[in-house]
Parts: sequence; structure tokens; C-alpha cells
Amino acid sequence: MKPVNYFLYGLLMVGLLMMGCEKESTQPAPAPPLCEITSPADSQAVADEVIITVDASSEIGLLDVSLFIDDSLHQVWDEEPFVHLWNTRVYPDSSFHTLWAVAMDVDNVITVSDTVQVMVDFSRGVGQSLLLVANYNGGAGTLSFIDLLSGDALTRDVIGVGIVPNDLIWNGLLFVVNSMSHDLNVIYLSYSNELTEIGSGDLGLAQNRSPQHGAIADNGYLYASNFNLHDVTVMELEAFQPLVFIPVGRSPADVLALGDKVYVCNSGFDPVTWEYDDPGTVSVISTSVDRVVNSIEVGVNPQFMALDPLGRLHIVCTGNYDDKYGEVWIIDPTSGSVVQVVNLGGSPGEIAITEDGYAYLAAGGWQGEPGKVFRYNAVTGHVRNGPNNPIEVTTGASRVVAAEDNSVFVACFDGDRVDKIVGDARIASYAVGDGPGAMVIIDR
Repeated sequence: MKPVNYFLYGLLMVGLLMMGCEKESTQPAPAPPLCEITSPADSQAVADEVIITVDASSEIGLLDVSLFIDDSLHQVWDEEPFVHLWNTRVYPDSSFHTLWAVAMDVDNVITVSDTVQVMVDFSRGVGQSLLLVANYNGGAGTLSFIDLLSGDALTRDVIGVGIVPNDLIWNGLLFVVNSMSHDLNVIYLSYSNELTEIGSGDLGLAQNRSPQHGAIADNGYLYASNFNLHDVTVMELEAFQPLVFIPVGRSPADVLALGDKVYVCNSGFDPVTWEYDDPGTVSVISTSVDRVVNSIEVGVNPQFMALDPLGRLHIVCTGNYDDKYGEVWIIDPTSGSVVQVVNLGGSPGEIAITEDGYAYLAAGGWQGEPGKVFRYNAVTGHVRNGPNNPIEVTTGASRVVAAEDNSVFVACFDGDRVDKIVGDARIASYAVGDGPGAMVIIDR
């Protein structure tokens, strides 16, 4: 028998053992987990509350799944379903956002999903309807709001603005024209009803211009009337800087943008004599050249205006608070001519015209007396409620605004309330804060 070479035998056994170990180490490792965002789709437009769903799985079991939005962790799940309700109302309209998810298995192996990019598009939303109210508040202005989609719920003094906020303008952002601080607040409103100031602009503080009202024209610029210097500021709304000042008539008040024209009521008030020009005028500015191209003569003290269902301009001429009484001059903007005069009487102020064709005018009622609102048919001119039979509201009716459902809200400055009217009846009243004035309804 051939003697055993124990040394070679040992080497052979070690080799066999090593071959066995090598064979065991080549077994396939578990596959990484799967992870995919299945909803919303890439490049989808979203709005309001969006359901985000993630599909994730693992051969050996998942430890957790995480959801990221714009690099911020929004949700962690340790079991199915991987569903998240995302509120997009807090983001700006037309903003883009990136979604991605991470799945980790029990061996701590991770898989990152492909990214999904979506755009917030408010036009696809379920809607928002707020009545925003500017409060004088002893000069240090604030804003309150009534949520018209939530049982008219009231929230008071949610944000501070400038001194004597005299006009509110909505164009995707909220612009507040402040008469005594001569400036403009630019405020972002989220779909969750949060108000955040994102900018401001000087409308003429050094010149003591006293801006009154404003409108945003089709060219994207803000046109604001300046009572003290008898001109209109044209403001660029990205840098919030005035571009030019356009001379108009004496002591301008309300501003209305229509097509490539901007209409300005010139109240004609003389701060020296305390008298009013007779007749008053409406300046017509061409936005293509930014200068006055027409001046239309109307009644005494034109202060406010509104468009009726026929596209005509209703100019409220308040009168001189003495022997000249309230009238509404109706202008055809195509021809620039006066087509009708409605004799209202009294001293009416701001006008709002409902979609069913009725004009409502805040008409005072001060020092503890009931507030007054006048009403007439904006198409025929027939007066339904005048000085002898006004719609009665809380004292100090100074401003009005109409809602899409034809209800009307009246700011009652002396009574610190906003009253709601349907037809000729007051149906609700809200304590909105000190000295309510300018209002705007935001529907989107």
C-alpha cells in the first residue's frame, strides 16, 4: 500500500473546504426593494388636496418607506398603504414641485424612486371665496376676512398693512393702497387662508401724493390715483417701482381698467376753497402711450364707478354735500359719450353692480343714524331704493362689493361692521374690526 502523504491530503481537504465556501458565497443576494410614485403622474398639474400614492415592495420585507417633497421629508410609513394627502394650497400658483420616495428593506438596502415633477395650478382647484376687509384701526391698518365658503366664518385683524388702507386690488396677489403712508402692500394669499406680505412699493411718500385707488391694466401695470398731486402712478409690479406719473384732473379718486384704457374719476375737490369743479371729469388714459387721450364731462364730484352687464361705465357723482345731489352718469366706453343720467339724490358713494343687473350704492347714514344703501336697475336706470326708502344697515355705510350670487356686502365704518344684503333686506352682520372700508371678494 502506498503510504498516505498526510501533507498533500491536508492541502486537498483545505482546497475542498475552500471550494465549498466559494460555492456558497456565489448564491444571489436579495433584490433591492422596488419603489415608485404611482400618483400623481410626472408633469401633471395639481391643485387643492392631492393624493400621493407610492408602490413599494421587497423580497425580504420592508423596514419603511419615506416621501420627500422638494427635499423635505413629508411622510414615513412602516406598513401599507403608502398614501399621503398633500395640501397644495399653501404654495404659489404656477409653482413647480418635485416628489420622490425612498424604500428601505430589513437589510437596510435602499431604493430611491424616479422623481415626479408637478405644477400647482389654481384654475384646477375646487375654489375659494373670501371677502377681505381693510380696517382703519386708528390709522394702523389691518385686514379681516369672511370665508364665504365656510358658513361666512369671520377672522379679524389677520395681518397689518399701511396707514389708512383705502383700496384692495386682487390679481393673483393682493395689493393694498395705503393713503396716509403713501405705499403699497403686496400680499400672498394661500388656499389655506394664510396672508403673507411678500413686497411693498412707495407710491409717493416724499411727494405726499396720498394715493386713493388703483387698478391693474391688461399690460400688467398698476395705475394708482394720487389725490394731492392730481396724477396717476404707473407701477411695475415685479420690482414694485413707479415708472411714470401721468397728470389727470383735480383730486382723482376711483380707477377702473378696461381693455387698453384706464378710467380715472376726477373729484374736482379744491383743498383751498373746499369746493368742487362743476362739471367733474373722467380722464381716459391709453395704456399704450401712458397719457390722457380723452376727458369726459360728468356731474359734480365723481368718486366711484362700476361696469354694468352691458359693458357701460356707471360714474357715481356724489354732489357737493350741499345743493348738488347724487347722480349716476352712464358712459358708453366705445364712443366715450354719456348715454344716461340717473338722479338718485342724497350723497351716494361706492357702487357695486350685481350680475343680475342691480346697482347698490353706499350712502352714509352717520352719527348713530341707520346706514343707507341706495339701489337702482343698472340697465333701465329705475330707482328702487333712494333717499326716501333706503335699505337700512349699520350706521356709516361707506363701501360696497357684490358677490357672484348677487348678494352685496356693505362696510359700515361707524358701526365697525360689515352687513350682508340680499335684494333689499339685510340678512347678516359681522363685527370685522375698527373702521371697515375697502373690500374685495376673491373667488378662485
